[in-house]
Amino acid sequence: MTASCSEILAQGVDDYLRKPSRPAEIFECMTRHLGVRYRVSEDAGKSDHEPAADLMAQDLSALPDELRKELRDALILLNPARISTAIERISQQNSTLGLVLARYAARYAYSAIFDAM
Repeated sequence: MTASCSEILAQGVDDYLRKPSRPAEIFECMTRHLGVRYRVSEDAGKSDHEPAADLMAQDLSALPDELRKELRDALILLNPARISTAIERISQQNSTLGLVLARYAARYAYSAIFDAM
């Protein structure tokens, strides 16, 4: 049986990060709990692999419930094959959103996709 995040936090855990975690998420978590501050350069975190567009919650909410559930379940399981299959199905409905999701998935930015849901 898998415990929910709220159950884990209730047991005394201070915080959690979903895998795969982005460096920015790790630094934000350390800032919250350690009270430290980090100096980040303007170019930090930028790469040639950034998505062409931001992932918007309203784009995902426009999808049929079945597709949203399929993607959400795949993200929770961190199953790249299922995530890819869900994104392919979404691409058939909305090619632009499918491209954005595929770019996020290629960077393993699963948390960003999940948070937009």
